Amino acid sequence: MERLEECYTVRGEGGFEACLVIQEQLQRHGLCSYTRWDPDPPKWRFFFETNLKPEKTLELLGKYARRYKVAIC
Repeated sequence: MERLEECYTVRGEGGFEACLVIQEQLQRHGLCSYTRWDPDPPKWRFFFETNLKPEKTLELLGKYARRYKVAIC
């Protein structure tokens, strides 16, 4: 298995359904884990381990990043 070099927190809004949409887009590019509210619904967060840089991840998410106010920390 390829070693994943980057690990960061992905944050967004839109409830759990929005979180699942974002994770679905990213799961081919790494590992999504530790999904939690941030701090309460409709805001959420999860860890993402990948080889992608944060800028590339946002680019990959395209319209979803804007729609769900995704931020990478």
